[in-house]
Amino acid sequence: CTELETIDPSLCSEVTKPVLVQKRWAKLKGELWDKKHNNWDVSKLPEIYDAVKFDLTHHPRLAASFVPLYQVANRINNVIIPNEYGWDQRSRVKIGSVVCGRLMRKLLIDMSNTVSVEPQAEELPSWKLTTAVQFLRRLRGLPEEPVASTQANTAVVTDSEDADAEEYCQEAEFAGLDPNLAGALRSPHRRVRTRLYFTSESHIQTLMNVLRYCHCVKDARTQSQSGGDSTSTSSGEKGTADRIVCPEVERRLRVQPIFDYLTQIVFRLYEDKRQPQKSPERYRVEVLFSPGAARDPSVPRAVDASELEPLEPLHEPGRPLTYARLQELLTPFSASSPGKQSTPQCP
Repeated sequence: CTELETIDPSLCSEVTKPVLVQKRWAKLKGELWDKKHNNWDVSKLPEIYDAVKFDLTHHPRLAASFVPLYQVANRINNVIIPNEYGWDQRSRVKIGSVVCGRLMRKLLIDMSNTVSVEPQAEELPSWKLTTAVQFLRRLRGLPEEPVASTQANTAVVTDSEDADAEEYCQEAEFAGLDPNLAGALRSPHRRVRTRLYFTSESHIQTLMNVLRYCHCVKDARTQSQSGGDSTSTSSGEKGTADRIVCPEVERRLRVQPIFDYLTQIVFRLYEDKRQPQKSPERYRVEVLFSPGAARDPSVPRAVDASELEPLEPLHEPGRPLTYARLQELLTPFSASSPGKQSTPQCP
């Protein structure tokens, strides 16, 4: 704090004032040492990490000691934050089901309403459809799987008039509004494609814990009904398709466990209209994640570089989970009502 006793106003950015910087660091210095218990208050370390990252991002030339302070605070924070919501798989999913159970229930209900909505428009012909797997393979630059030609495909392609007529065929869309409850809207029959949820860091951390470890934990009620001695299937027995977070992403999350500002978790629901209506393969869910503004502020970045890390799939690229499998993994941890969360157990 001695470097901040006298601050050149020209070194501060427009987002803050020198007096605010001085007060913030003086407050943190006074609170870090607990005089009452004559000990360090480690709960202030995440606040120090946030403060030094903010100052390095907006006015890096303010104090030379910001860089080594950030490096130390980052290492300590990487230990404190992941263990704040559990110290092993069992405790993390149990805490996660309590903290973000309602949020997961809301997510599952919204996806369930989307899947169960009755199609109100004519569907596109099969030869014009792209499955979720095909779309993701093209998006990630992976080789496409060969698609067998059908008689209907050949007949439509060879007939140009039918092809022109089908060009205007309206595609069935995803989620919709209830027109009886949306009478005040100008277009109550418009289809809803996107829902945004803004939540706190605690919900992001606990939701990610559930996504990472739900495949190795069973609901206690299901286990008791099966005899009490059953254990969940490990990822090695059924492969990575049986889990949401693949091993490679799990390794990266352990190396960089901190989720920063504007962390994003995205659930993309796709419909394969070539599959039967009741088939589990008809709906697939791509789960994407970005740790937000997680870059090192002490390292200069390119002028055109984004502050946010890009969205990347948690599962293996091009292999999204079926909606049925995602529902099976997350339902035991979604709260049906306050105080009635299921009690997950880890083998």
